[in-house]
Amino acid sequence: ETTHHADTILSSYTWNQQDTEGTGLYDQTVTHNYQLGVTSSSGTLKDTIAYLSTGDTTNTQYTSYYNLLKELNTQSGTRNFTTDDASATYTVASAISDTNSGTLNITGVTSGENKSTIDFNSNNGFNLNSTSATTLNLTDVNLTGASKVASVSTGNTINLTNVEISSNTSGIENNGTLTFSGTNKISNEITGAGSTTLSSGTTTLNSNLTQDTLDITSGTLINNADITATITNADTITNTSGTITTDGGSNSGSITGGTLTTSSTFTNTGSISVSALNLTSGGAINISGAGTLNTATFTNDSNGGTLSLVQGTINSVTLGSATLASTLNLALDNTASQIDSIALASDSTGTFYVNSLSDASSLAVGTNYRVLTGDAQNAILTLSPTLSALTKQITDETTHHADTILSSYTWNQ
Repeated sequence: ETTHHADTILSSYTWNQQDTEGTGLYDQTVTHNYQLGVTSSSGTLKDTIAYLSTGDTTNTQYTSYYNLLKELNTQSGTRNFTTDDASATYTVASAISDTNSGTLNITGVTSGENKSTIDFNSNNGFNLNSTSATTLNLTDVNLTGASKVASVSTGNTINLTNVEISSNTSGIENNGTLTFSGTNKISNEITGAGSTTLSSGTTTLNSNLTQDTLDITSGTLINNADITATITNADTITNTSGTITTDGGSNSGSITGGTLTTSSTFTNTGSISVSALNLTSGGAINISGAGTLNTATFTNDSNGGTLSLVQGTINSVTLGSATLASTLNLALDNTASQIDSIALASDSTGTFYVNSLSDASSLAVGTNYRVLTGDAQNAILTLSPTLSALTKQITDETTHHADTILSSYTWNQ
């Protein structure tokens, strides 16, 4: 009703700001045949302005509904939507449309177990599809009730700090940039081909995450679901029960628990201690420096795979019960300064090749013995079924192995 309303939309609102004349929420100009009064809204939705026609004998009330979040969402530049009340709930009146370029800051309060809430009321949430850079900063808010919380296209960014996302039909589709900091609890899925970064704090995933890249620069990621991404971890991933599937990447921090699957080379200079480790499509684990690898079960598929032990002081590698669908190459770098041990459980099955010398170094796994292997003079393997069989294998293949037998040994040498 443009003939009745001429409103100036400001760049900042508080969620519970009263919609009354003179508050600065609206610069309201009203033209009507009757005198109209402006009354404040009630309930949790603070978007309603009621006009009461006091000169009309019918005492008619005219009500206009304003979706303040939509108004801010569709503006450009920097705008703010805030509350100072941890128990405040803002209920979205209608779909808030596309998020315009610039920066939209939505800030609530966290107090104990309470967090300011935006209830999307079964509407779609934010749609960051601008060709100009758009940034959405969400701080200390709980997002609930959305058919989809957010869609982020290439070139746009959503930053979550102390945010909870739960009870939505769909979570975040991120094809741009998504960043976590503070304490976050995400109970709806994250999908798309974008990049996700954990820069600080602790983020808990209770639903699946699928991204092109996942980068933990600092902080702890607690995963209670499944992750599919190329992972770069510099701090901590605690994988309680889910599966982490990475297409390469690296770990310089720690990865514990659950299942780790890689389909290409995953470089580990930190600590990996998982329940199950799987190499698919010829994937490889490349361990260097002080890296450690421990897993209760270990498998590869028909494409084989490589466990590569390279330069530096490498601590123990425990593969547990290995079940190999194809041969596994143990690439033992002869420049390695020290490799403590590679241990397998006695019920392991399959064939290991050392340095791809299949004729010379095919080792059937079984009871544990410690031996020297080929050029990797510092390597200790616990693979061979019998010491005599392995000794014969080494001495027969003189073209591959040249070992110097000393005249004196200690029993436990």
